[in-house]
Amino acid sequence: MNNSKTKNNRSVKIDFKKIPEEEMRAMASAVLEGAREFYKNPENVRTFNEWLEKRKKSQENQS
Repeated sequence: MNNSKTKNNRSVKIDFKKIPEEEMRAMASAVLEGAREFYKNPENVRTFNEWLEKRKKSQENQS
């Protein structure tokens, strides 16, 4: 049975040198706009900060 939460271990390799500069700028602009929209929502910021703290504690425990 295929579980949608199963990790896909296939990797994709992108040769960024082959992407035209105008396309790279368009993609970067879209990502930036998405990030701005995400961080406008205080709930997203709170959730991210909680995740970040858990990650920091986990990394400290692994040291």
